[in-house]
Amino acid sequence: FCRMVGFSRDALVGTTPDDYPFWAEEDRDELRRGVTDAHLRSGLDQEVVLVRASGEKFLALACSARIDDPAGDEIGMLVTVKDLTERRAAEERKRLQGELRTTIETTRHLTSLLAAVDFGVPALLEAFGKLLIDHLGWGNAVINLRVPGEDRWDISWTSSPEIAAILEGVTQSDADWAVYLAPRFERRGAFFVEAGSVVHETITAHVPAWTPSQDPAAWLADDLLLIPLREADGACMGLVSVDCPASGLRPTDTELDALVAAGQHAAGALALARSHATAR
Repeated sequence: FCRMVGFSRDALVGTTPDDYPFWAEEDRDELRRGVTDAHLRSGLDQEVVLVRASGEKFLALACSARIDDPAGDEIGMLVTVKDLTERRAAEERKRLQGELRTTIETTRHLTSLLAAVDFGVPALLEAFGKLLIDHLGWGNAVINLRVPGEDRWDISWTSSPEIAAILEGVTQSDADWAVYLAPRFERRGAFFVEAGSVVHETITAHVPAWTPSQDPAAWLADDLLLIPLREADGACMGLVSVDCPASGLRPTDTELDALVAAGQHAAGALALARSHATAR
């Protein structure tokens, strides 16, 4: 354990949950509750995030067992800890391989957007939404479109009737969205707003019921990911909000690239569908 966390035995012996050096200060209260649960339940197995002496955080599996005397009174606790870094690295390699397959398949699926153009904007949005949910692995999606010539954004498609009911009648303005489209949130053409980054929300949003994992990269319920739909001149004609990723994690660069590419194709198809509707 000393080698794992990088602290000497002398630095660890005698410490308590109030000053364990291998606990991050921001996680201390939650980890302290886990220790309490372990005592109450006579043991507990859970994934935890620990901190090495270098400051590096890592995922570990802690397995605890209570030690009782013959009378049944607790006299100690035995805890074994396994570093999951190598397992996470293997999982990440597997995930990257999956992302590569997803990128290849996404290119093929984008043809469905062009096929939907002749059936009008609603059919196109439905095809794009299904691509986000069924293929790219997002649990929820909302498509907001800017009304041409107006400072008004309408919710034009949602992935479920429940979300549609919550957001029924909601409209936004350019100023409402501007807070979330700040350069500091831009990442590979998308806008990722981490939970807690914006204190005063300016939009009406659907926050899903979501329990994050212990992974340091876990997606949080209040995370916000926006994919812009841009016209040929770069103007934003729509914004797509997605959440509840199948991976349970915040998006990688590869996943963002796939989303932005899909958004670019959808924007082109949308412009074409609108021009067809106008011509008719």
